[in-house]
Amino acid sequence: MKAIYHLNNEERVRLLVDLFPEMKPVILEEMENVATDFLEREEQMHEQWNNPLVYFHEWKGILAETLKVIGRSRSLMLKNNKQFSNLTMLGFRGLFTADCILGIAGADGCSKQFRAIAYALFNVEQCYGIVDLDFQNLKN
Repeated sequence: MKAIYHLNNEERVRLLVDLFPEMKPVILEEMENVATDFLEREEQMHEQWNNPLVYFHEWKGILAETLKVIGRSRSLMLKNNKQFSNLTMLGFRGLFTADCILGIAGADGCSKQFRAIAYALFNVEQCYGIVDLDFQNLKN
């Protein structure tokens, strides 16, 4: 296996769902909910848009396409981790997927194990805040 810092985002998602297969439907549901909410509040979201990396109409298209892909391929994605990672991480959809995963990881009620792995894979800076080390009891 590659070192974590050598994994691309598709490999990171694959590792995450290999470790936590029960989270696949949760991730897909979060993606659907966030995308649907965004598209239903399109006018409000457009007024608030301030992302210099992605134009609003491009992000809207990414979310609409994400909903189509999930609708068409949900059963395949739930059965096959490779397809899950391929379809969720394609292009800018990968940014959206990572954002949804981090949203789940940061939510109340998320398991500490999932949170730790998700942060380690997608948000290394946050990882340090959840790792408690007792330096006095470490042995050489």
